[in-house]
Amino acid sequence: DLNANVGTSATWKQFVGTVTAPAGAISATVFHLLKGVGSLTTDLYSFSQVVAPDTIAPTVSVSSPVSGAILSGTQNLFATASDNVSVAGVRFFIDSLAFGSEVLTSPYTIAFNTTTVTEGAHSVFAVARDVSGNRATSTPVSFSVNNTPAPATLTVTLSVISNDGGTKTVSDFPLTLSGQTIVSGVATSVPANSYTVSAVSNPNYTTVIGGNCNLNGSITLLSGDSKSCTITEDDI
Repeated sequence: DLNANVGTSATWKQFVGTVTAPAGAISATVFHLLKGVGSLTTDLYSFSQVVAPDTIAPTVSVSSPVSGAILSGTQNLFATASDNVSVAGVRFFIDSLAFGSEVLTSPYTIAFNTTTVTEGAHSVFAVARDVSGNRATSTPVSFSVNNTPAPATLTVTLSVISNDGGTKTVSDFPLTLSGQTIVSGVATSVPANSYTVSAVSNPNYTTVIGGNCNLNGSITLLSGDSKSCTITEDDI
């Protein structure tokens, strides 16, 4: 009743209202309705923004290793993550066990020493967390670990030149690789190491060693190497 006398402040009641502000609004004005001429005491008022809770989970995927990869030594795990507000962190899990610390900033990567797990099949996934606490789990990626050094292969080919009256053939010059008997022209699989190639000597023939071997027959083979050497026996 606008014509009624305004009661004392002790009779006043608090009014709480919700106002939907137009997009882009940065300020508001509160108007007081006065019945007549007199003094005005301004009420205390405040505004608060009601923000809808963020319920949208981030997205995350493991980008490295790729499915089916064979890992050895120390490799980096990589994940990509995004969120409608902000990604707070990404954590990796190997075989469903948390691995390392949560990565808080992009790029989301962490070093993985594969010798800390068993040889064979494993899986990795990542969990992303946003600033509102929403979480998402990536699809697991399967990979395998193989830290057994790959063998090396060496092929030694022997040739015999008998143009000065010699009668020897390849079979007269047995080949050895650091004491191991090998067959001419056949690839031999050996662990990575240093070796010496030799043939049984004959006083009527000179021996020349070439190819990947040094002149004295020595050669160093690394894991996965595939090399070849030649030995020529020439009659004199």
